[in-house]
Amino acid sequence: MNTKDAASGHCYCESVTFKIRENTELLLNGYCHCSDCRRANACNLYHYVYLKEEDFEITGGEDLLSWYVKDADTSDSFRRYFCSKCGTRTHNFRIVDIGGKPERLIGTFPSLLGDLEVAKSEAWRPTEHIFTSESILNVNLFNDGLPRHPAMPTRGS
Repeated sequence: MNTKDAASGHCYCESVTFKIRENTELLLNGYCHCSDCRRANACNLYHYVYLKEEDFEITGGEDLLSWYVKDADTSDSFRRYFCSKCGTRTHNFRIVDIGGKPERLIGTFPSLLGDLEVAKSEAWRPTEHIFTSESILNVNLFNDGLPRHPAMPTRGS
């Protein structure tokens, strides 16, 4: 689904700011239950959205951004960025195979958007649960009608 309006967000201390262009296609949008994301975000699950790299822009505090990779072998294909001042995760960079073509994507979190009405709009609503096999929650309690995938589903074009 495409966003209608541009969106902006920030870390907890508001030092790192970003914007997402209007009419951006949200390529991946859901809840992740995997153990890596739970630990990296200190939560039971988290809501992610992924978009093309060119639709995301750091507008302030770029010098405060640090990044972390769990596995050095993946540092060119997956990084978790955070504000070095307050520690807030601001976005991920990852290369994802979509329809047989590697895409450079940025993943960010609707909870960081400055406008709650934008974050609650139809375009930003999750479309799936992924890595439910790793969930520490009873996923049957989610009565949201969204597809549930035990791992990362194969992506089409």
